[in-house]
Amino acid sequence: MTNPDQFRNQYLLTSADRPGKYEAWPDEYIDENLILYSHPDLPVRSASKNQTTITSIGYILDPLSPKKSNFEILSQLASDLNADGDPFEEINHLGGRYVLIIDHPENQLLVPDAGALRPIMYGRIGDDLVITSSPKLSLAWFDTEQVMNKQKENYIPRIGWRVGRGTDDDRLTRVLANHFLDLEKQSQSRIPYSPPSTIKSIKYSSELLEGTLRAIVERFENPQMWISGGLDSRMLIAASKPISDQCQYIVFNRNDVKETDVSIAQQLQVELDIDVTTADLGPISASFKNKIDSNFCSPRYDNTLPNVEWTGNNQSENGIVISGIVSEVGRTFYEHPTKELSAELCHTLAHLPQTEYSYRELNNWLDCAKRYEKESGINPYDLFYWEQKISNWGARAGRELDLVSELSAPFANRELLHTILQTPREDRRPPKYTTSRRIIQNCWPECLEVPINPNKTLTDKMMSYIKSRSQTNLLHYKIKEAYYTAKY
Repeated sequence: MTNPDQFRNQYLLTSADRPGKYEAWPDEYIDENLILYSHPDLPVRSASKNQTTITSIGYILDPLSPKKSNFEILSQLASDLNADGDPFEEINHLGGRYVLIIDHPENQLLVPDAGALRPIMYGRIGDDLVITSSPKLSLAWFDTEQVMNKQKENYIPRIGWRVGRGTDDDRLTRVLANHFLDLEKQSQSRIPYSPPSTIKSIKYSSELLEGTLRAIVERFENPQMWISGGLDSRMLIAASKPISDQCQYIVFNRNDVKETDVSIAQQLQVELDIDVTTADLGPISASFKNKIDSNFCSPRYDNTLPNVEWTGNNQSENGIVISGIVSEVGRTFYEHPTKELSAELCHTLAHLPQTEYSYRELNNWLDCAKRYEKESGINPYDLFYWEQKISNWGARAGRELDLVSELSAPFANRELLHTILQTPREDRRPPKYTTSRRIIQNCWPECLEVPINPNKTLTDKMMSYIKSRSQTNLLHYKIKEAYYTAKY
């Protein structure tokens, strides 16, 4: 019998003849060969139409029809796919944090949400097929020890996240964002590009964000939005206007948090008349550290973990945390003024340790990303953040939150990201961030009455200016890199 907190919100899909391990975990046969086991807190729903069955692990949202339930969305998908609809086009506008199992006469596919924030890791342990969200769960399930080569083992403590498709066990491979898993072939492929359905980027982006937040309050009680003084938070706050009286806004006051994050949140409380809670935090407790250690193969002790522990102590059942994670994809987070993206440049831009393991992973990914650029027009710099940073660092942050709650990332929506990414690149760059500010203006103009990420010290102001110029000016880029080399 497992502890109720152990492997919360996790799942494992394996051979149908493999017996269950945890008595309280429900099971569901996907077909005669596969069975799905899931933690009791993780919702699993299925819908069928003739020979097509779709199963969702987690929750799925339709921002264009916010009142729809998981089952209603799945039923519509099953009906559309049974009528020969394209599965990827049908789910393109959907949000949430999910894995979809699409069982069709022609194939069986596993498709993650737009950020792959509900992970899919697949492989074999002995003779058994394993598909899971947690390597630690698979080790416990099959009573086996972790297998990891020394290069990978030494990598994660240095940055807190992996790159590429590697996981905490060499027998398992991660499905990246914008990819899906073919169950029969046991291989992943890139999801075909679907262009946005409108050229009215700002209006449509606003509608998708607002619709996602409306859908969240239909499903979850006590939604808590983590906010700061930054741009991503401000976009979320602006989009939350229709539900602002149903949402609790949380700003965390830690030693490493900028003083302006707290003061800006308090100004927003007055300007917008919203419910802002300031949570004063210290280090995590010993019991919470033990919880982390028991749920992860390679635990990290990130400075945001006190946020997670506080949430576990201050959120009602069926609560959810709303985060601005993934929005960075749309704002030219990575760029170089003169160079084409390369594995070497990926390491420099993301401050990654340069190892044989990381070079191999990034070179393999780059070959595919550059081909995809020709089809989609999406810049590989944007894809790097989306497919590498979000699939790994972002998904890990979601797994940590799973210990106590559920995560909502409204920007994790392919249609939304494609819509934002079709706006001119110069409109998405610092310091103006024109696209982001237009979305804020469209949703809740008063949000712009309070400064976004103001810099108090002269050093902060200088570095902000240099960073904003570094994406298009080589001299400023070199100054920025010299500063960060010294800092790290």
